[in-house]
Amino acid sequence: MKEIILFPFNGNAREALSTIEAINAAQPSWTVLGFIDDDALKAGRGCGGIKVLGGRNILSKFPDAFVLAVPGRPDNFRRRKIIIDSLELPDSRFATIIHPTVSKGIGCEVGMNTLLMANVVLTVNVTVGNHVVMLPGSVICHDSVIEDYTLIGSNVSVSGVCQSGKTVMSGVV
Repeated sequence: MKEIILFPFNGNAREALSTIEAINAAQPSWTVLGFIDDDALKAGRGCGGIKVLGGRNILSKFPDAFVLAVPGRPDNFRRRKIIIDSLELPDSRFATIIHPTVSKGIGCEVGMNTLLMANVVLTVNVTVGNHVVMLPGSVICHDSVIEDYTLIGSNVSVSGVCQSGKTVMSGVV
């Protein structure tokens, strides 16, 4: 089992925990060590029995653990790249988490530190970049590209041959 830490303690990370539980129910793969968050007021809080371990300094205590970094509140969304880069992690430490109900068609590629939640559909030749979050039920059709740091909201449909820019928030209010 691979160890993983979720950052920060927000809605995306809690949904990532639920996604990891679904993965483990189908095929035990991940041990969630905990959440990390720079907000000291969140220390000790948790979800599903998994606690906030502390701030980013905790990462040095678990040098072999993977990290899923999924910041993305509407008030800090444009800073996602800065927030993720500030963790100063090598690419090899980032996990990609894909719910078992995701439909991933021929020629589809998914980047690192990307979270695909339940019932996401990638049809044919779809490219999903790095540091992307796709909420439940989103559909991306043929030959489309979802660029890095983008967040696709629940039930958003993207037609074929479309390209998002970087750090786009689509279908999220």
